[in-house]
Amino acid sequence: MGEKPSADFDGLLARIEAVAQDVRDELSRNLLYAYVACLNPSQLVDAIQRCLGADQVVLKAYRTRLLRLGRQGEANAEIDSLGADLITRQESDARIRVRIDALLSAIFPFLSPVTRRAALDRWMNKGTRGTAKRWLKAMDRDDLLFDLDAVVSEWQHSRDPLAMKIFTHHASPETLAHHMREIATEGAPGWLVSKAAIKVGEFPKGEWQIIRERFPATYAYLCAMLNRTLSDEDALAIIEETSNGPFGERGLAIWALGQMGMVDALDRVNDRHDELIAQEMSSLASR
Repeated sequence: MGEKPSADFDGLLARIEAVAQDVRDELSRNLLYAYVACLNPSQLVDAIQRCLGADQVVLKAYRTRLLRLGRQGEANAEIDSLGADLITRQESDARIRVRIDALLSAIFPFLSPVTRRAALDRWMNKGTRGTAKRWLKAMDRDDLLFDLDAVVSEWQHSRDPLAMKIFTHHASPETLAHHMREIATEGAPGWLVSKAAIKVGEFPKGEWQIIRERFPATYAYLCAMLNRTLSDEDALAIIEETSNGPFGERGLAIWALGQMGMVDALDRVNDRHDELIAQEMSSLASR
């Protein structure tokens, strides 16, 4: 695609603002995005800098065009310059600060390593829950700047499942095995415990017992996935300890019994069908 002819910048901005003030239908929206497409990359970056406090309709149109340029590998220098400016920009308006962080997150993949590092430092230094999610997501997809120690530290500080998920994805089996007891006891959800356990494969009996006590359905699932033996008695105890419903895990436990071919245990569950349903209804009624 050739370079766009330079159009009158102020005139284009005036047209964009006028159309954006009254986006009533698809034709108006099409005109808005077409006018934005007439901006060259330098003009687009300048327009974004000017409109951070403007109506979201305008900012969304600019952002859509900017991300398209980034995906096409165009305007790399302009996008990186915008990122560097946003990182150092001081704003008293909390709404604009949030928009800056959201825009930085969107253009992060298109920034240079130096600017990406500065963006990560910005979010990490803020130390808030929202900015932690931003740097975790950004770092997760940045092989060059990924820092496993920083992710582990964030999880240990906040117990954020996102940090745990990223840690589990990137850590070696040996590293996960070292943290397995902490993973099983310090607030990780069952599905992440199972993901870590499957990656580790084998770990001490004490950790297995912790999982059995805290995550009975996950324990049954892991027995099925890792070819561990589960007795009929323990299988039935797990069914007793779990429940159905949108947040229940009894279905996972029953699925595991099927995967392990535990026909007798399934028969015993089936024989108690009405009793188990009655228990569950009673439990729901008492809440």
